[in-house]
Amino acid sequence: MGEVGIPGEEPKLEESSHSDSWRVAKLSFITILWVVALMCAWGAFEDPGSRLIVLFTWPFALWFLIAVHELGHAIATWLVGWRVVAIAMGPIGYHFHNRDFAFVRRSKRTEFAGFVLPMPTRLETWTITRKNIISAGGPAANISLATAFFVAGWMASGPRAEDSVNYPLIYLGMAFGSLSLGIGALLPSIQRNFTSDGDHIRQTMRLTSAEWIKDRAIAYLAGGLQFQLRLRDLPRWMLEEASRVAANDNGDFRQFYHTLEIGIMLDRTPVDITQTRAMVDDYRAQYGPSEWLNSCDAYLAAVWEGNGAKARCLLWRRPCNEELLALTLAAEAAVLAREGKVAQAREFLYEMREANRKKSIFPDHTFREIGRQIEAILPS
Repeated sequence: MGEVGIPGEEPKLEESSHSDSWRVAKLSFITILWVVALMCAWGAFEDPGSRLIVLFTWPFALWFLIAVHELGHAIATWLVGWRVVAIAMGPIGYHFHNRDFAFVRRSKRTEFAGFVLPMPTRLETWTITRKNIISAGGPAANISLATAFFVAGWMASGPRAEDSVNYPLIYLGMAFGSLSLGIGALLPSIQRNFTSDGDHIRQTMRLTSAEWIKDRAIAYLAGGLQFQLRLRDLPRWMLEEASRVAANDNGDFRQFYHTLEIGIMLDRTPVDITQTRAMVDDYRAQYGPSEWLNSCDAYLAAVWEGNGAKARCLLWRRPCNEELLALTLAAEAAVLAREGKVAQAREFLYEMREANRKKSIFPDHTFREIGRQIEAILPS
């Protein structure tokens, strides 16, 4: 529950792997708690017709428990001096930075959970302890709520009028449901591609100081981008730390940081053509051509340098990476627009927007602006 990158807290630092027997044990334990919760709620009504209320209201009760979990993460985030960039509670999402609501498709959520994307506000607060407090906030909220429901059920127990609703059993059902979410989030994940809140805590506790500093730079920057924080809105102080880490790295992180630098330059309006061209050419000299580089280069040449012929030569013609599809389509649309092929350019712009809608939970403001820039160079 409440993961990110993984939807819910921040991008995982390492992949969780557990034996099939462990997965079965956890799933059985959680299932038992949910069955007990449902049976308590079912038993609160003696009239068979009234029991249908349980079936209709149970999804809303489940959403309420999920909302408590994610709000627990969010409140913990604010309490430790970080900010919440985005939050989703089941299918309802809100991006605080971009001020966008979203419907979070089932395929974009882990299990039936939501997520919170926390972001530190300054270097001094960017610590393992605060990160773990945020991770624990969701389970703590559910366990606290379960305790409150158990107490409420105990206090409400006693003689009751005939045929009335047995409220202590309803409280007990909600308590077991909330306890299931809280304990389940602390136990290792049963899904191979995601990590639980407990996994996050255990992973970061095993990191050395040097590993934490390196991992946090790429994790938080990549997580922000995954959830539509614009390149130009990435915290400057965080980028400065990433720059220091990249200076001592000869591998993938250094290259990742250089892609960020170029992306930030292209995300500004207007683009500094001279500086961006120098950075793109330097990147090509260091790492060679790629779908990402050629698409950025073609876009720069077509939209900002006004060189349609050069841009046409740069378009990527090899098999495309699905993650880069929107960028590749944008480059093609930019070239067609510069060549005056209005209908074809608009067709590629439509495909670009569709690709972003399928990939993104929240609207992508960078590609919205890219679309406007390409439309601006279309012949009247």
